[in-house]
Amino acid sequence: MVTGEFKPEYRTINLYGNIRKALFVLEKGNVYFLEDSAYFLKLSPLDAKRLGTSHILLIPLFGNKITYKYDIPISFEILPITNAPYVYYTKKAFYTDEQGRKITLSYPEELPLSPMEKIKKGIPIYYEEINNRDDFRDIPQWIEALSSKQEVTTIGIMHWDGVDKDGKMVGGSEEFKEQELMSELAQEKLSSLSYFLKSIVPLPKKPTQEAWRKWWQRFQNYSFPLVKHLPAHIETFQEFIDSYRLYALDKETQKVYNLAKGTEYYPGQELLVFDVQNDKVERGRIYSEKQPDATAFVTFYAQNDTLYTLNSHFVWAKYVPKRVNDSLFYQQIASADVAPEPNRSYREVYYQDIEYEIVQCYTTAECMYFLVQKKDTNEFQVMTLDTKTGKIEGKIPLNPLLDNPKQLEYHTQDIATGATDNFVFQLKTEKGVYFLKCNTTKLLEKTLLGKEFEWGTTYLSWGKKQYYGDMDANDTFDFYSIASPSQKHSVSSPDDIYDTRIMEQDEESVVAFYEYYDGFFSGLKMQRLDKDTHALKGESSLLYQYFPVEELSSVNTPSCLKAFKINGQWHVFFAKEKGYYWVKVK
Repeated sequence: MVTGEFKPEYRTINLYGNIRKALFVLEKGNVYFLEDSAYFLKLSPLDAKRLGTSHILLIPLFGNKITYKYDIPISFEILPITNAPYVYYTKKAFYTDEQGRKITLSYPEELPLSPMEKIKKGIPIYYEEINNRDDFRDIPQWIEALSSKQEVTTIGIMHWDGVDKDGKMVGGSEEFKEQELMSELAQEKLSSLSYFLKSIVPLPKKPTQEAWRKWWQRFQNYSFPLVKHLPAHIETFQEFIDSYRLYALDKETQKVYNLAKGTEYYPGQELLVFDVQNDKVERGRIYSEKQPDATAFVTFYAQNDTLYTLNSHFVWAKYVPKRVNDSLFYQQIASADVAPEPNRSYREVYYQDIEYEIVQCYTTAECMYFLVQKKDTNEFQVMTLDTKTGKIEGKIPLNPLLDNPKQLEYHTQDIATGATDNFVFQLKTEKGVYFLKCNTTKLLEKTLLGKEFEWGTTYLSWGKKQYYGDMDANDTFDFYSIASPSQKHSVSSPDDIYDTRIMEQDEESVVAFYEYYDGFFSGLKMQRLDKDTHALKGESSLLYQYFPVEELSSVNTPSCLKAFKINGQWHVFFAKEKGYYWVKVK
């Protein structure tokens, strides 16, 4: 029993589907879901101390009758949701109303009669009650009713509309009664629930009564799966993590730097330094009012604890670490304007007034490459800088190299870490999508990939073998050889692949990292594939697992995913809500 208060400023949580599964299991398959929402309850000081939290998330099975009664003490009998800390459901509540009356709400006592109960009492049932996918009561009785010869009175509703003699729209509805076989109603009831039920315990495609009986028996022996808490280092922030962050690996010090892109209006959160050698994480700052260039980053490089950056205002800069009041700060010691036009600076210009946009970057120890589009035009060029000095090494106008097409637009792609020392990117013309590769001063390759080509693929390369890889919504790993781009090779994934995903490579393999969902749990997995045949190499590895409570969004699912192979071991980094995670793959 706990006591607490609902507050008008608290938000309502829309629950994810697996909470239904959890409640179905916890209630042993006999449950009626009046809603799919949960509410934050501020606990009394005594209960907060006892439970170790100031708030819990509460799911009332009796519905939202009291969740809008704010700032009054309400007592609840609570039951925990397995795998979900500080999430509880309740079937009984007590409070005193404004007139001093003692009010009790309880489940299932206040539910309406179930269709099965009405049938037993000889009460006609509305046909829509049979197809109510929120009502899981009386499943064993419905299974036995599959062979019943009994007839049942059902009530249907016929809706009609039309035009009367005066041309006015009219309409209405009327009820009608029919006699139907109990066995047919049972078949329809169980069919309406089968999609949900088979996600917990498998069912045949067209289950017979005996198959349903066996299903119910297996469900009685079903053990609730428990989330696997795998080792991870977690950095906790006060706010939700900004999803726009950049990574760089300092190969000399074996540190991974994580830098918020930031904007001119919002410089961004702390930078993170993941020290692989010493197994620790340090936080630092790079922005200050005295160095306003330290924001709106588009790429950066790290070497010997020195950061080399480029921002969207076309400012290259160099930063070195120093200690300020025992905290880490990166101080700018050099900078240069690197705008496309000579002798032009965009440092103090609002972003919307900059005439050019950087649409893709790639940085190596020697060169910063960036693809530049003149805003509101189809003019593109590649610019290259010396990474360590900011000196402009080259400018490669692309329109003439593509025969000055009428249509020219950027086609999004990624590059696996270390896949090339050159710059690869895609542009689309009226002829189709082109693969382009250049060095610091000239175009090296131009290949037409096709009239259309998959968006958001990742460039992979081993010597002369060049591929684009992708993870498809159909749960496949797809590969396109740049030599023969029309020939797609697809390999089925053992997992359901969700939105957050990246492809990397090592000496022998394509290495895919992806978000998954298995019906109960979500998280991240890693799958290795042969670099030549693209065949799966072993089973996928579980990196991180959690039990989703709220409907999935960009905030409460993994984001900012990146992986580096350091000293033969993969290190995976990602953000989720207010935490930054570092996972070492065994």
